[in-house]
Amino acid sequence: GGAFFESSMYRKDRTILPLEVHARLLIHKGEQLFLSVGRDLTNRKKAEQALKESEAKYRSFFETSLEGVGISRGTQIINANPALLEIFGYSELEDFRTKSLMELMAPESRTVVEEQFKKTANGEQLENRFQYWILRKSGEKRLVEISTAHGKSGEDLLTYATFRDITERQQYEERIKD
Repeated sequence: GGAFFESSMYRKDRTILPLEVHARLLIHKGEQLFLSVGRDLTNRKKAEQALKESEAKYRSFFETSLEGVGISRGTQIINANPALLEIFGYSELEDFRTKSLMELMAPESRTVVEEQFKKTANGEQLENRFQYWILRKSGEKRLVEISTAHGKSGEDLLTYATFRDITERQQYEERIKD
């Protein structure tokens, strides 16, 4: 047995030295000895602080972005920012997450999206910008432009996507053509 804990000590210059301590009681030649080994955690603590700051910046960007931002695993929605919920007409993330991405696609876009999922699963490289018709919660169809990137999280392949509702732009472009 033994003990394992984090502690801190002062250095000669009075700065704090964070330590990971492993300690145990030993019996040597009939005497009880206390053995402890400390490991300097300065670099790990700096890395943890940098990670916290990075996560806070990412979370702030994610939550306040004017673009809809979503993360999915296959057709399962994992996370979405408020702007993406607004594009799809949802007010609650949990309600939105109960839908598969295919349910959110308008019927005329589903075949194309399914093909792209198959290609991605097979490791094929795709264009990273698309336009699809989606269905809002109300059933209203909207045209969105989507930009995607893929990455691994453990064994999972995740899709990171930004969404922009371009319905009005498309309608305007059609009006000027006429």
